[in-house]
Amino acid sequence: MWRPDAEPTSTHPSLTSTQATILRILLDEGPLTRPELTERSELSSPTVIHVIAELEGARLVDHVDSRQGARGRAAQVYGLGQRSGWVLGVDYGTSHVEFVAIDLTGAVVSSQRVAIEIDRNRPTAVDDRVRGELARFRTSSNRRFGTLRRVGLAVPTIVPPAHRHYRKSAAPDTGSPLSAENSTTGPSFDLAGLIETLALPREVEVTLENNINCSAFAESRRPERGSVDLLYLHLGQGGVGIGVVSDGHLLRGSTGSAGEMRWFPYPFGPDAAPTFTLEEYFGARGFLDRARQHYEANGRTAPASHTEVFTRAASGDPLADEVIDVYAGNVALALAAFISVTDPEAGVLGGGLGNNAILVERVSKHLAAIGRPLALTGDLGETSSAQGAAVLALDLVRRSLGVST
Repeated sequence: MWRPDAEPTSTHPSLTSTQATILRILLDEGPLTRPELTERSELSSPTVIHVIAELEGARLVDHVDSRQGARGRAAQVYGLGQRSGWVLGVDYGTSHVEFVAIDLTGAVVSSQRVAIEIDRNRPTAVDDRVRGELARFRTSSNRRFGTLRRVGLAVPTIVPPAHRHYRKSAAPDTGSPLSAENSTTGPSFDLAGLIETLALPREVEVTLENNINCSAFAESRRPERGSVDLLYLHLGQGGVGIGVVSDGHLLRGSTGSAGEMRWFPYPFGPDAAPTFTLEEYFGARGFLDRARQHYEANGRTAPASHTEVFTRAASGDPLADEVIDVYAGNVALALAAFISVTDPEAGVLGGGLGNNAILVERVSKHLAAIGRPLALTGDLGETSSAQGAAVLALDLVRRSLGVST
């Protein structure tokens, strides 16, 4: 039985301080010669030679190349071991399951997507096909990259603090696998059951996070951004949500439900029923419904999908442009409220509806007009949640090794 915990543990021994110093330098800077490692680490040359041998024995470091200097023998170049281990990120979405493998530097080394159909009565049911594909993905990655060190799992639900980390336990089941599930923390979602059905190896710990938070975290770690405070707005087919990264950390809130836009009191009034209204307005279905109404009111054939609205706008259709502009203005107002609270350096629009160049440009224009300009971009695309889950898990692996940055 998989058991939840609020804090992670590690089955991997920490490195000595000198080992951690050398490995951290190689992870951060890439392959280097022994003299370069000696200079950067400020360790003695004999110590560096000894530590490299130890790290090679642990498969964390390999001799990857040779570099010929102006004279004398070629210098050996050392880098991260090809089989130093990897981290698995899994995005368990409403229409697909995405697998991503990253190495200890955070680079994506392999990925795969499997289409699924969710049974509303069994939202965490995983069929044999998905299990089989994941088992083959793990086997291939183990063969190429070495030991699977940790798993990050992105799920389309709130993850309470006490259920962020799961480990295999031999103890019998004595209660609900997600005792925190109730009307205030989100929909019923059997997290332990999902992990169990994925048939993950017993010795590996699993870290869970909300999928929108995972996307936000992946966006904050894009190399071209550096380390920034970031606001991520997901506008998708199934729903909407906000992810916030501040000082390198996700803003989760006391119950794990920070950024749940569906609970915004909109509209507000004595006769209004605010539950889920904002989510319905900003989601792809609400967007398309309003587009159809606008077209029908003007005697035009309505678009069949939200993507068709943007296609028509790109072709110069004024009705499509009007629909998008009104929507973008309201998205900007919602973003402005979050910007006022979080004061981010950058913003990202993501999801099937949000990640559109026309919408990004239009929302940016409205933000500037209301005095809350923000550097706004589209997201990494369909793999962002899986990548974010993997990077969150990788941070814990690197911490356990003593090589956190």
